[in-house]
Amino acid sequence: MLNSYLKIAIRNLLNKRIFSFINIFGLAIGMAAFLFILQYVNYESSFDSFYETTRQLYRVNVSSYNQNKLVKKDAYTVPALGNTIENEVPGVLGSFRLHSINPNYVLAVKNDKDELKSFHEQKLYFADPECVAYLDLHFLTGNKLIALQEPNKLLMSEKAVRKYFGQDWEEKDVLGEMIDFFGESGMEGTFMLEGIFQDFPQNSHLEFDFLVSFKSLTDLYIPKEVPEEQRANMIDNSWGPPQFYTYLLLEEKTDPELVASKVSDLVQERNKQEGTFEDFQLQAIHQIHFSAEYENEPGLNVNPEMVQFLLLIGVFILVLAWVNYINLSTSRSAERAKEVGVRRVIGAGQFQLVIQFLVEALLLNLIAIIFALGIFVFFRPYLSDYIDFHATVPLWNIPWFWTGLALLLGFGILATGLYPALLISTFQPVNALKNKVVAKSNGSFLRKILVVFQFIISIGLVIGTLTIYRQVQFMKNQDLGFQIEQTIVIKSPKILAQRQNFGNAGRDSILTIFRNELEAYPQIDGVTATNILPGSEKTWGVNITRTSDGNENLLELKMANIDYQYLPKLGVDFLTGMNFSGNFEKNKNSVILNEEAVNTLGFLNNNAAVGEMVGVQNAWGINEFEVAGVVKNFHYSSLANEFQPMVFFHGLIPDYYLVKLDAGKNSDLKQGLQLVEEKYKALFPGNPFEYFFLDNFFDQQYKNNIQQGKLFLIFSLLAIIIASFGLFGLTSFLAQQRTKEIGIRKVLGANLGSILILMSKAYLKLVLAAIVITIPIANYFVIEWLNNFAFRIELSWWLYVIPGIAMLLLVIVAVITQSLKVAITNPVESLRNE
Repeated sequence: MLNSYLKIAIRNLLNKRIFSFINIFGLAIGMAAFLFILQYVNYESSFDSFYETTRQLYRVNVSSYNQNKLVKKDAYTVPALGNTIENEVPGVLGSFRLHSINPNYVLAVKNDKDELKSFHEQKLYFADPECVAYLDLHFLTGNKLIALQEPNKLLMSEKAVRKYFGQDWEEKDVLGEMIDFFGESGMEGTFMLEGIFQDFPQNSHLEFDFLVSFKSLTDLYIPKEVPEEQRANMIDNSWGPPQFYTYLLLEEKTDPELVASKVSDLVQERNKQEGTFEDFQLQAIHQIHFSAEYENEPGLNVNPEMVQFLLLIGVFILVLAWVNYINLSTSRSAERAKEVGVRRVIGAGQFQLVIQFLVEALLLNLIAIIFALGIFVFFRPYLSDYIDFHATVPLWNIPWFWTGLALLLGFGILATGLYPALLISTFQPVNALKNKVVAKSNGSFLRKILVVFQFIISIGLVIGTLTIYRQVQFMKNQDLGFQIEQTIVIKSPKILAQRQNFGNAGRDSILTIFRNELEAYPQIDGVTATNILPGSEKTWGVNITRTSDGNENLLELKMANIDYQYLPKLGVDFLTGMNFSGNFEKNKNSVILNEEAVNTLGFLNNNAAVGEMVGVQNAWGINEFEVAGVVKNFHYSSLANEFQPMVFFHGLIPDYYLVKLDAGKNSDLKQGLQLVEEKYKALFPGNPFEYFFLDNFFDQQYKNNIQQGKLFLIFSLLAIIIASFGLFGLTSFLAQQRTKEIGIRKVLGANLGSILILMSKAYLKLVLAAIVITIPIANYFVIEWLNNFAFRIELSWWLYVIPGIAMLLLVIVAVITQSLKVAITNPVESLRNE
């Protein structure tokens, strides 16, 4: 019996090649798109789920309030917090800290020829030894049990050790090798390599190739002049500044909210500042990647609602393909009526007829899923490169994949085959043989609903794509309040052993020497420096207050150490006061505020702030600074954020040099870059030369938005393609069914235009209905998404109208091209055949 069903299914498949092609093509595209989205969603959902204690690991976050107003939500906490919680809060098994305030380190090692090999490194953390066990590091060599216990010890990933010691590192005795470390603000140290671990999984919110023992920070941060008995605990027991990630391992069944509440109470007991308090939250480690509410995250996180929405889009695209099959099958119901009638006459029951149609659906879905896998395998690398997404685990290696594929096939068979099978199998044999089932069996009402659904999805996706594209372009092209174009960023030199290049000049004079060398050339418009780049994921904060308030009402502002040419060269407008001068001694006790900082600190106006004293908190107390000037607000971070209150200090030891290239018509950009590299290498031998453009760096903040926009573009096009194929197929079949009607109308005097209008009218009504339904729904989601951005586009009427008009035109083209053949047929031939 099954053999008979298969033969009939194959015969129908071959006899109706256009029908089969449209269905197989649509189903294959829909399934391939769904598989790609499934891999994307699976990858994003898999972050930090691979630890043995995943369900017990939490990160401590903090929300800071001043006068009952939320000031900020931060992933950074103070270094003393973890040990305090571990000792004083029940239910906590252990803790560890990670620290990496500024990803601008240089590591250097001498090779076999005694040559210095150095690299800039960003993926480095100072870590407590407990992290080795809690993060399940797999050691290739070294003693995991004693790792990071002692000061000045270092762990490397397998990828990093190849970079420094070669591909044949296993044949060398690399443990015990000494690695020189050069960090921000002139810190230097030497670490001993004591272990090598497998590369940390990519699907983690933490990225690191190097772990340095936390105890090493004492030698790096605390001056040697401080007595030894004080130095040891100055970081471990410090309640400021908040520049550390704190992770907790809880006992099983411990309530994290209860622990967080006790931590908040514990910290509040130590808080002596009235009007301020800190509310702590424990965030499960596997949920961090889906959180975008906290500042100073280790990397870019994703919006969970967007990931869920993309999964929904994948389902919709799959449904569009299924809808095509249902529509085309029901539109052929009259054509298959005689076949059904004959089978019923010779004894076939409704169950056998249903099975026959389900077998046909099985065959089509099976062929489609094979093509879908081929399309997925072939196009996945190109799509991954296009949206900058690279999953480490192939989809078919995921344990549930093959089961899921089988469920997809089964559900597809039922979704596409069951309704047409039940509809057609109910035909009465006598009516079927007399061809009297057309009016009853065309499934017109359901078909109209499904067509409207296709239009709604297609128009909605186009509106979403246009919205994301416009918002991203708005953020990339909006006036930032300063000029970052044609500006390259170079990480400042850390290795300065060859001081003969500078004579008796100290480190503070190096920037001046570099500037003087470059600004002598016409290709260079200026050189300046800072320790925090605009658009940085991590920022520095400083507690600051007005001296007139008695230095009691401390507020946290964003800060940056800058060179005196920084603000002028970047075109930042001064509203009042003056800029720093080239004389550091004159400026060392001065600061510059932006407008938002003036408002935050409570000054009457910008002019009132100039000349006033502010107190800045540090580890040793509060230092006083005079406000030298006020600058106009400018976007130091993403346009998703409001203007942030900022204070600028005149810094001596910047981490980044900014070289402004001349953008004139006669300027040679390539020559300018070559000149910068030559001078840098000549002045700072042994230092790796790396550069990037500041505007590209700033736009990296929008990586997730750009990725989402590209995904929407791809799947909008696929939805339109699938809907279009279905529409062309449907109009073709329905036009053929109306051959007799059109012939009669032509005999009665109808012209070509009236016939085409007749054929188009019903579809145009469906498109208009879809537009009316789509606009309010799309408008709701568009507004919800745009509310994530402090600075956003204004919604325009054409955002909704253009996709609707495009769909109308597509329908007109489909109907006219498919109806034209029938409309121009000689009515005599039409009526004779009918």
